[in-house]
Amino acid sequence: IFCSLLTLGSVYTVVLNGIGEIKEQFYFALAAPFVFLFVNYLLMSYSDVGTEGVIIAAIVANVNGYLMAPVRYYKWRCEIAN
Repeated sequence: IFCSLLTLGSVYTVVLNGIGEIKEQFYFALAAPFVFLFVNYLLMSYSDVGTEGVIIAAIVANVNGYLMAPVRYYKWRCEIAN
């Protein structure tokens, strides 16, 4: 799941970087390590997930790639279509 989401998100991220829409990505990139550490700490401390919690935390922290970048791309496409 992680590799599939990473591949999907990287396509949209590369396109957004190419057209210069990098402001929102910059803020998500700044927040991602803190989200990763926080979710990882919660999963390791308060649940019985174990080392799989690291992968789950990485998926949650990469929200820009698989959720926000496609939304921003389609929003940009609609803007240039009008």
